[in-house]
Amino acid sequence: MALIDWSKVDTGIEVSHLKSSRNQLVIKLKRQELLELVNELEELYLSGAGELRLIVSHEWVLFWKERESGNRALQAHPEENQWVGTVALEKKDAQIFLLSSKNMLKNMQEGQSLTLGECVTLASVSNLDVTLILSSNQ
Repeated sequence: MALIDWSKVDTGIEVSHLKSSRNQLVIKLKRQELLELVNELEELYLSGAGELRLIVSHEWVLFWKERESGNRALQAHPEENQWVGTVALEKKDAQIFLLSSKNMLKNMQEGQSLTLGECVTLASVSNLDVTLILSSNQ
């Protein structure tokens, strides 16, 4: 299992409730962090490397996995002050999200965002969506 640990990095995280009964996990990233994430997701979805464990903060862990049928993004709250999310995407939709992420790296300016649920269709059982915001040009 691949691992990215940002618990000691100054990433900005916000969680808000959406009208569609999904929570929105917003992660503010610098270009270098986004590049690291894209590279790991590319390895995961193109080579079938299992899963990626992304430690976003001391409170949040986000798992990325490949799924054969139907895209899902689920959130769980196993312990007080501990949140776990799972993003499971079909290979073809993962590639769409990766392409959008790469375009974000090339073309986006500080403050612009990319939302998973706007790139791919998430199953109705999904209770989470993930937004990446570019926080600086560094």
